Amino acid sequence: MVNGAGDLRSPILAASDKKGRYSGVGVDREFALFYWLKQVNAWFVAAMVFAVPAQAVLFSDGNFLDADWSATVFYTSNGATETASQDLAGGNGGSWRHMTHTMPPAPGGGTSVLVFHQYAGGLYDPGLSGAITSIDYSEDQLQLNPPAPGAGVVASLALMQGGTVFIGPSLTFTHSGTGNWVTAGLAGLTETDFVDILTSSNDLGGTGAIVNPDFSAGALPISFGYYRANTSNNELVTRETTHGIDNWSVAINAEVPEPGAFTILGIGLAGLMIARRRRVS
Repeated sequence: MVNGAGDLRSPILAASDKKGRYSGVGVDREFALFYWLKQVNAWFVAAMVFAVPAQAVLFSDGNFLDADWSATVFYTSNGATETASQDLAGGNGGSWRHMTHTMPPAPGGGTSVLVFHQYAGGLYDPGLSGAITSIDYSEDQLQLNPPAPGAGVVASLALMQGGTVFIGPSLTFTHSGTGNWVTAGLAGLTETDFVDILTSSNDLGGTGAIVNPDFSAGALPISFGYYRANTSNNELVTRETTHGIDNWSVAINAEVPEPGAFTILGIGLAGLMIARRRRVS
């Protein structure tokens, strides 16, 4: 575009020169850089404000090495116990994790055992990897010797945050025939689907208050695993139930800021300051 007597520069630059504010070789290039950096700055401010969905973070295990798993009995009554270890054959495709709940006699009372099984490779840090928007979960289940017809094993996805165990929606299962594995799972779980059972359950001495984990960005790290529990009432003899898990899988869907947005924004701002200082007045 021609401005005045053959001035081929932009209207803004031409007007600036006429006022005597800017002059010298390279002014056009400085202003081009200046306005380009302003645009870059605006783009990456938008990138900071709007988050993009990240690919799911996947934790899974179909081998169940003993070194990869730990079991924490976080509630027991009347001496109920659990043992757990890897079996190399008989799983739903190889090795699996074999558990036994032992429930001693409790005439006139009840016996309970609640266990959190924690996967060593299942640590997620929302502060580093982003807020959790939802979780998809699946596991293969097997009950071998129910103590009574129809007796079930309480099961669910579980997590630990800040030393507290949070239990997901129930995936309780019963005997489905010797060697018959059943796949169970849930999708789209959010933080309100998990509760601190020791606080929420009056039967376990809790207050009845609902306490959920924190999935937001910057929350405490979260360790994932699974939950198993059993109860019995008025038993006169010791009862045992043996059961298993295989193909444990947790897919964490998270939102994180656009990668590199803060770094590039900083570069843009620095360039903006340099361009302004180089103006010739």
